[in-house]
Amino acid sequence: MQREDNTNPHFWGASAQVAYFLTGEQREYLPRQGTFWALTPRAPVNEGGAGAWEVAARVQTLDLESADVQGGQLSTLTLGVNWYPVWWSRVMVNYAINHVEDSPLTDQNPQYLMTRLQVNF
Repeated sequence: MQREDNTNPHFWGASAQVAYFLTGEQREYLPRQGTFWALTPRAPVNEGGAGAWEVAARVQTLDLESADVQGGQLSTLTLGVNWYPVWWSRVMVNYAINHVEDSPLTDQNPQYLMTRLQVNF
């Protein structure tokens, strides 16, 4: 959609995350690819172990206010638990708490629980 005054709004946001492996694993970083390699649990379930367990927290903020755009602000706190039963899979459970402020569309603060299954091949 084209804006009538041909200006581009500028929005900003920020995110910070921390994670910790309860079972002592570490992620291998590949600098040339700029990514992390698949995690290998110290005690995978296919060898009688419990897999790798990770807890994580993330905070995010998004400001949707710019010049004539009055979209409000969104802040989110997400708490998560990740389970890596074997090197090629991960089960993720996240709980997110949102805080919406000054939004013309809603005055609600939604919360949700998410689960995901990831399989690498």
